[in-house]
Amino acid sequence: MTAGDASDTSPPATVWARIKAHKVLQWSLAYLVAAASSKASRVNRKPRLAILPFDNLSPDPANAFFADGLHEDVISTLATRAPGLEVISRTTMMLYRAAPKSIAVVAKELGATHVIEGSVRREGHHVRLTLQLIDGATDNHLWAQTYDRTLEDALSLQTDVAQQVVSQLATELSVRAPRALSGDPEAYDLYLKARLARQELNPYSPTLLADAQHMTDLLEGAVKHDPNFGLARVDLGNHLAQLYVLTGDAETLRRAKEQLDAAEELVPGNPVLIVTRAYYDYVTRPGAQLGPAAADALRGPTQDTVNLQVGQVVLDVAGRFSESLELAERWSRLDPGNVMVLDIHAWELSSARRIQEALHVFDFMNSRAAEGFATGRARLLLAYTGRIEPLRAALDRQMPSLREGYPLLWFEWDALRFEHRYADLERVLDQAKIRELVFPPDNFAFAVASPIPLAEFRGWAALLARDAAAAHRASSELRDFLTRTRPSSLSSWYRASLSAEAHLLVGNSSAAITGAHESMTVRPRSYDALQWREVAMRSARVLAWAGAKDEAVELLEGLSTGENGLGPAEITRDPLYTVPLAEHPRFQQLVARLEAQMRETKLQ
Repeated sequence: MTAGDASDTSPPATVWARIKAHKVLQWSLAYLVAAASSKASRVNRKPRLAILPFDNLSPDPANAFFADGLHEDVISTLATRAPGLEVISRTTMMLYRAAPKSIAVVAKELGATHVIEGSVRREGHHVRLTLQLIDGATDNHLWAQTYDRTLEDALSLQTDVAQQVVSQLATELSVRAPRALSGDPEAYDLYLKARLARQELNPYSPTLLADAQHMTDLLEGAVKHDPNFGLARVDLGNHLAQLYVLTGDAETLRRAKEQLDAAEELVPGNPVLIVTRAYYDYVTRPGAQLGPAAADALRGPTQDTVNLQVGQVVLDVAGRFSESLELAERWSRLDPGNVMVLDIHAWELSSARRIQEALHVFDFMNSRAAEGFATGRARLLLAYTGRIEPLRAALDRQMPSLREGYPLLWFEWDALRFEHRYADLERVLDQAKIRELVFPPDNFAFAVASPIPLAEFRGWAALLARDAAAAHRASSELRDFLTRTRPSSLSSWYRASLSAEAHLLVGNSSAAITGAHESMTVRPRSYDALQWREVAMRSARVLAWAGAKDEAVELLEGLSTGENGLGPAEITRDPLYTVPLAEHPRFQQLVARLEAQMRETKLQ
């Protein structure tokens, strides 16, 4: 396999395949990189290093993964252990495999002061890595080195490379070296394959759980071959903890703890392990506080994608939204070609109510992904301007995906509801081929270790359409869902909310109000500032329809201001609030204020 076609083996559902299919590779990174690099240069003037994908010169095409895995490992080692460098992430660098460019152009597009290019040849038990370090401004070759190793000796190659690179750039490696590299070549191969598989995981793909299981198998294989492989245990524990949030499976959570406990003995102080521990505490102990060690680890030099993903969550849960946004900005600066990273950056900006900036990030993403993120942008525009037309146009272009149960269904639910097309809403829900969603799109606050039953949507649609028979059927489906699914510490508030909705749909207002109160008690804002928006929003809906209107309006008033709240139109134009609260004086005052705010908003 040549360097030009190595990416063709990627699964079709992956982010990478989607980017490539939409010709994202014909691009200039001027928007994010220019702003971020300018800010970085004012703050620290660190050398900024771009490591091009290594050419695979191995005679056996099956060894292509080794070149990619070693590329990922070198980047990760330098990013983690060289605080004096900014190292651009692998996802962005891989874009240059399918669209090669000159060193000068690469350096300019990425704001890189230095570029490394190299090749890997693996044959039998022999590995040869050849590298060149190039000045990004002058195109001069500063250093070159060839490493000839046996496969067993090559397992520490990334540390040797890092040491020589930092010496050339007049910086240094951190004193702490990882003690967790495996001495088993087969374990290391599986570890490299797992790290590559992690970058291909797409949280919006219908095959997400199957893809995640493949990664689990790879990491478990690495640990089986070498039980002392600490970094593999860290990654496996982190992966299983995140998988638990999707499935709520208690055995998955038990295995995550087992791996993290074992890693603690092998790599104490590893920054990914520290942050993963904080994430594990979040999903198992409501109200767990973010400790100083995790906060320090997130401020450290690591750019490991695993750390950044869970880091966003633990900071937001703690209500430290400004720090979370800073992390997202740093992440975007280091991985400006990764649309999933940019998606999270846009979400953090919108959470901070910096809406124009969030829209600019969406524009950048859409220009590179053939409007693949147009629905997210349009949904944000609806929330802050009340304009439904952009969302309707984006959905009409992508409606075929709905027939496959893709999460666009979530956006269609919003659009038809705001358009008051209740009969169409019921029809779309009835035609869906799925009973449950695994993960809601563009809503990083909604992680509940539980599937999301479509019966919830059907119930609200039935109330809006005043279809009592459909409401009773949806209530029965919700009760069945609660019976056949298992509770967890992370899903308890959501299950209480679903129970409240089931009571509401059959007219049991008293029990519905009790359920809404239970949901807020189980997951108050002091426990979880990230989930609170969902808790309060859903409780407000139930309380409004059940007759506790003052309580509902008070919640909506709180959600209308501050970080991680609702946009004005999400309150004033949503019939789930406007229908039951239309005659309520306090709600009318809130609507008047928010509508005036929208009239003054100039967003495009």
